[in-house]
Order: sequence, then structure tokens, then C-alpha cells
Amino acid sequence: SGVEKFGTQTTKGVVILAFRNGDKHHTGEKLVLHPTKQKTFDQVLALMTSTVKLPTGSVRKVYTPFGRPVKQLEDFHDKARYICCGAEKLNKEQMPLVLQEALARAKAKKQEQIQQQQEDTTETKEEAEEETPTESSEPASEPEETKKEKFGVKTEKGKVIKVYRNGDKHHEGDRFVVHPKKYKTLDQLYADITSKVGVVTGPVRKLVYLKKDGTCTIISSFDDIIDKTRVLACGPAAPKVDMVHPSYFASVGDNKRRVKPAVDQNGPSVSTAPKSNTGTAKQRFGTKTDKGRIIYVFRNGDKHDAGTRIVIHDKKYKRMDQVYDEMNTKVGVVTGAVRKVYVPTGQIIKSLDQFDDGGVYICSGAEALKKDLFSEALVN
Repeated sequence: SGVEKFGTQTTKGVVILAFRNGDKHHTGEKLVLHPTKQKTFDQVLALMTSTVKLPTGSVRKVYTPFGRPVKQLEDFHDKARYICCGAEKLNKEQMPLVLQEALARAKAKKQEQIQQQQEDTTETKEEAEEETPTESSEPASEPEETKKEKFGVKTEKGKVIKVYRNGDKHHEGDRFVVHPKKYKTLDQLYADITSKVGVVTGPVRKLVYLKKDGTCTIISSFDDIIDKTRVLACGPAAPKVDMVHPSYFASVGDNKRRVKPAVDQNGPSVSTAPKSNTGTAKQRFGTKTDKGRIIYVFRNGDKHDAGTRIVIHDKKYKRMDQVYDEMNTKVGVVTGAVRKVYVPTGQIIKSLDQFDDGGVYICSGAEALKKDLFSEALVN
């Protein structure tokens, strides 16, 4: 079974260790995150603020020991360790000694695996030289077809795949190297993908190659995995063509990483959006859809704000002042209440129809937009 993530098919809380940024003598604070108590990421930050007690103020950012930012509840894993930061940057030089020792052990283990892999490769080559037939040797009894190397047989190179989350059109995929020494069974691969990618319906149950026409090929063995292709991770739910990131169906030259498309996954294009009289397939807020619009809101004048995810739904918000109230609660501004919402180019949002799914916005009070103090996350 895969690693259970926060709030996914379990009533048991997630136990984590939270460390203070810049305090190398801090031994960590044990926290239990339970889906019935911490329903939002802000509530987790509030719990960390009261427990970890940063000298710089409230906890505003959370990182893994490897420096990867944690931005949502699903990123917290059971028995994992995290570093709490305020507005300051992550201080890797003054990382808690407990985490430094853990990273050193992980690095040593990785070097040991690499060394072992090199030794195995050398032994394989020596055995191949010893078994090379001479002129007086008997002819090989195996047919020529067996010379073709299968996955995990006499090969030291893993297969590189990019895994996308089914049902999340904002997920841009995560890179995995499928190596026979790391994964002995498909269940082990499913568990790793569950912990790093995850799906909203629970643990990963299958990997598929999806075409634009909705047909798919299920990966039933390691031999079915093709090097440098894109794969869709699914739970028990069926693959959803209209809920996959556009880069999944991109051609070979359409992205910088040059990841080859999956076999036949660039099938005939079938539009999944309803056609309108104007000929456009883009749906605006509240138009012929009961799905809310996901936006990311940043605080005006705060260079360290990592952004807040808000879902704009026509059943919940009827007026702009209701959206302002929600931003006051989740984002807030130092100059008072939220009075204006901007797009990064400086245009003011005046109606709900102007919010786009996946859009980025900046909320402010009565002051003007401060372009010279854009959040680092927004600029990058």
C-alpha cells in the first residue's frame, strides 16, 4: 500500500517534526496535524507559530530539509521533518544539527548505492568477457531475439518518465527515474508516486498512457514503460482528458525539457469544451459550469508573500465585496481592509467575470499597486 497523505482516506492524524529556522540547536517540536482540526494551510501555520515560536514572528513559510517549499496540506507526510520560517529566507548554514545529521546519512546512503551500482556493472562486464565464445566453442543455443535487453535485465540505465496527476489540470508533472534496483514491483513505484505526486481520490492504483480522444493504455508491467514519455497517475477513477495539464499532450519540440510524448498519446484532437456562437471554447466565471475558478492571490507590497489559493465559485460569491472579505480573512493587507484587486500588469478587477481560472492577482487596500515590491514567488 502507498504512503498515506494528509487527510487522504484516513482518520489518523499526520505526525511531523517542526524545526526553527536558523537555530542549529533546536531539536524540533512534535505536531499532530488532523484533518478535522487543521482544515486549511493557514491553520497549520498558526499551530506552528504557537508551538515553534520563531524569534522573527509568525510562521509564514515551511520548507523540507532539502529546501523544497510546502504550500498545501497535501505536502505534509507522516513522520516527516519540516523547517518553519517567517519573512526571512531559509538559513541552510544554520540548519538544526538533527537535520544536518539526517541529510548526511541520506547522502552517504546514496553514495553507497552509486558505488554498489558501479561494482555490479564492473562484475557484469567481467562475466560477459569470460563467457565470450571462442572459435572452438559450441554455437549459442539461444535465439538472436534474446539479445534484446528487457527492462531490468543487464542494464544500468533507468527509464525517465514524467508523471501527471489525474484530475488536476494545474499539475505540470514530476520527473521519475524508474530503475530496476530501486523498484522491484509496480506497487513500490505506485507508493513512491503517491507520496510525491498523489491523486485527489486516494493512493495511485494505475499508470496509463492517455490519448486526446480519451482512449488509454494501462501499464501492467515495467516492460510497458517507455523511456522519456509522459504518464498519467490515477486512483480508482477513470482518466479525465479535460482535467490534465496541456503540456501532457504537447509535441516533442513544445517544451524545453524535450520529453518525448507517450506512444500514440497525440491522437486526433477532440474538443472537450462546449462550442459557443462566438467560436471560442474558453469558459468565463460562472458560465455553463458548476466548477469554481482557482486563483492565486498575493499581498501588495510584500516581497516575501508566497501566495494564497482561493476558489471563486458563483454559488458562494455574488458580489465583489464578498471576495474582498474572503481575501481579508485568508490574505490580508497591512494597510487595512482589501479594497482593490489588480492583475500584475496593473489593471483593476472590477467584476467577478474578470477572474480567470488559474489566474494570479494582487490585493491591496486604498494604496496603489507597488510593482517594485512584487512577491519573489510572483516574479520568479
